[in-house]
Amino acid sequence: MPPSTHTLLDSMRDMGVSIALAVVPSESISRSVPWQLSLLLAAGISVSSALAAFLNRRATSIARRGLVVASCFVMTGIMVAIAGRTRYEWGAEISVRHASQYDWLLLPLGVMLVLCGLRGRTRAILRAAGGIAAIVVMLRGYEVADRWSFLRAADNTVNEAIASGVYPSSDVGRHLQARQFFRHYEHMIELRTASRKINPRCTIISNIYELLIAQYDIAALPSDQRALDDRDVVLIQALLPNTTSANGAAYTIRLMPVRIRGLPASVQVFSSSPKRCLGEAASAG
Repeated sequence: MPPSTHTLLDSMRDMGVSIALAVVPSESISRSVPWQLSLLLAAGISVSSALAAFLNRRATSIARRGLVVASCFVMTGIMVAIAGRTRYEWGAEISVRHASQYDWLLLPLGVMLVLCGLRGRTRAILRAAGGIAAIVVMLRGYEVADRWSFLRAADNTVNEAIASGVYPSSDVGRHLQARQFFRHYEHMIELRTASRKINPRCTIISNIYELLIAQYDIAALPSDQRALDDRDVVLIQALLPNTTSANGAAYTIRLMPVRIRGLPASVQVFSSSPKRCLGEAASAG
């Protein structure tokens, strides 16, 4: 992997934000939590739990070892993720899916830490923990319902964008993600049928090459256009969030537009040799 473009501060901030998003049941509330506080609480709970395991002689050896192992797992995992993202370029920043591998232990560790510090009040502590858990579940349920409502609206927006070939300028459009478009392209029979009919000797270049038939030579856009001078090419450019046709613009000047029956306006096809690569499926655009 190439060297990272993120600094240590960037990685720490991404991890802190991700921990808050994963632990706090409401996304709107979690975004108001400073990332420094999230990291500080995670470190404080982990270190304090390990110290409590060493100092609490009344606990069984298995319980003490479990606390130490869990605390070390959380701290080591968070530090390795931050160090790895700072050193290497993963292609994406640290997100909830990285933080959720470790932060699920923070709540149990926090409860055990309180139990160790307040002996004789186990029932009251457990009741309080149960009440907090119930509030968390209710808030998370509200968040899930709100998210589901958004996804239903987003699904309709994606359908309209794919059919028209115009990316939406609405508020919903600003929150769409590439995987929502990929899901629709993946089930597009016409796209798969067209890719199957491409001559195996032609090189397929596309921003959705992961979804096309892999028996052919499928590659991302090379930086040097001269690499394609001696081969027949099919360029498939699909509408995706946060991208434009700029990636393929330099190629489309040199290639001929091709119309393929059944493909929506969001999928544009170009080729250096339409008849040779696409045969009867192609017609001049």
